[in-house]
Amino acid sequence: MKTLNKSIKLIAFVVLTISFSSCSKNKTEGVISVINLVDSAPVPNAIVTISVTPPPDKTAEGFYLCGAKGNLTQTENYTTGGSGSTEKICFELPAVISIEVKGPNGKTGVGTLSLTEEETETAVVKIN
Repeated sequence: MKTLNKSIKLIAFVVLTISFSSCSKNKTEGVISVINLVDSAPVPNAIVTISVTPPPDKTAEGFYLCGAKGNLTQTENYTTGGSGSTEKICFELPAVISIEVKGPNGKTGVGTLSLTEEETETAVVKIN
């Protein structure tokens, strides 16, 4: 009987361990690429500002970034690297994010990033 109880406990432990490890969630992430409208060249060192545009007659609530400990973020700035893209930005929840870009040469552009839960989405913003 003791052997049976030990076997049942071992099997239950293995099943629980497998179920918890298989429930790991993929991250909801976004990458923003900035290119020059004229020649489609990537734009390094561009300042990328993300925010949420409020609906008409409403105020913008914001978005939640991973690691922000549940704090609502109104806007956040990133800089593009040599490839003209930001690093992956991790979000707690899906959202539609407004993007404003200022290039190092004074050119500007706008766009949107539509996030899908547990996927990595990319937005391309052309500046002119």
